[in-house]
Amino acid sequence: MASPVGAPGLAAEVAMFTPLVHDLFTARYSCIAAFTFLIYDYFLILGSEIEHFWKKGFTVGKVLFFFNRYFGIGLLALDLIVLFTRHTDPNVCMTYLHTHFVLNVLSLISVKCILVCRLHAVYGGNWRITSAFLVLICCTSAAGIIFDVMFTPTMNSIPFGFSGCYFSNLPHAFGFLWMPPVVSESILCLAMLGKALSIKLNNSTQRNSPLLKQIIRDSVLFFITNLTLYLTNAIIWTSSSSQGKIFSALWWVQAMPSVLGSHLLLNIRTSQPRNTAVPSGRRSFELIPRSKRMTSDFESQPVKSEGIIVTTTVDIHPY
Repeated sequence: MASPVGAPGLAAEVAMFTPLVHDLFTARYSCIAAFTFLIYDYFLILGSEIEHFWKKGFTVGKVLFFFNRYFGIGLLALDLIVLFTRHTDPNVCMTYLHTHFVLNVLSLISVKCILVCRLHAVYGGNWRITSAFLVLICCTSAAGIIFDVMFTPTMNSIPFGFSGCYFSNLPHAFGFLWMPPVVSESILCLAMLGKALSIKLNNSTQRNSPLLKQIIRDSVLFFITNLTLYLTNAIIWTSSSSQGKIFSALWWVQAMPSVLGSHLLLNIRTSQPRNTAVPSGRRSFELIPRSKRMTSDFESQPVKSEGIIVTTTVDIHPY
């Protein structure tokens, strides 16, 4: 029997899309794994979240916690919807691409703000240093926007009834989008390590603070993890043409900072002095609440009363 007209061309087109379909299946599995990890962690610390955030007053730390925790879950849920939905209109994929980029920038800003709050506490509430870190965040976000405008990739839907979107055009230079986060993360990490080294070498009384030690330890772990993720994505996006690898690495950049950021803030809440209380009726929204005993959500300071310096003792509870 003779082949129908156009059958050879159709077979060639199917063969061309076959590797791409395999890549997207890999991306799906990775996205499901990242989302499952997020949901597992959500229920793992839900009890502590309710105790230390839901039942407490309004603070910047509380806002950052909820935004970072639930924004990451929502972002990966959006990715799953797109990956498992059939799209006949290419505009749907382009809308998803631009929306996803904006949401990722917001997620990046949220994570950086958590880290800057940590640095603000470690540097004794020095607003000059904190302002420099905030400028660094703004520059990182602006650089990402510039890369997106200059080297905008294009997305399309896969024909033949397959679900998901793929990069129909991904400029090589777009992979360098990950370099600004790598640079900013390195600077923030060095700032934290530098302060830790300064405290140790100067034999400062701060070195005996369990809370300060925990802040530095957790923050450095967070910095190293994020830096590794950003570097991995930068290498994959600039050296690989496999969309399975590109997407798979991307999902974990969204999942891990959400998990680690939530744990950073929760660890501080669970490690604060038990005898420290904010006056009733006060709703603090500053990074540095005007409390005599706590200079911020992230540090404990001595209290001066009638010429006597009283230092609060911080018990680090098991996590």
